[in-house]
Amino acid sequence: MRNFLLALAIIFAIFIFNRTKENKAPRPYKTDTSNFSVKSPSYSDKIPDAVYENTSENDALFKVINSDKKIIYYAYANCPIGQSIKYNIQAGLDKESLNFYYNFYPDLQGASTLVSCKNGTNLCAQYYLFDNCGDKVCIIHPKRREIVKINNGDFAEIIRKAIYLKNW
Repeated sequence: MRNFLLALAIIFAIFIFNRTKENKAPRPYKTDTSNFSVKSPSYSDKIPDAVYENTSENDALFKVINSDKKIIYYAYANCPIGQSIKYNIQAGLDKESLNFYYNFYPDLQGASTLVSCKNGTNLCAQYYLFDNCGDKVCIIHPKRREIVKINNGDFAEIIRKAIYLKNW
């Protein structure tokens, strides 16, 4: 019995010694990543300069391509699926606290929505966004004049990309 208690005391001492060493180990630095910037991802596309040149301040989507924040643009139809995706994107942005980084712009598209530019070309924001984001969700970086297109059927991927690109 005495040997058993001695062995137990030694094991306890070794445990305490190891725990003390662990507590003295250097702690990892806590870094605030909010000021880091992410390089443009390889899957982003440049928005043509002509789109900016042919979109006037009174065009409906001028603020989408000229915002001071990144934009999550979603052109949706007024149907249960469209409403569901719109709701889930907003809920995901709220849950992940991404509203500081993004403005969410859900753009209701009706069957009679006429997509044309006021200048008679197809080089304005309305036509460009309808053509590129009509069946996708787009993250737009107005200052870099870049766009990332994400399939709108994968809600988790939309939020993952938004998290990854928040400092882009």
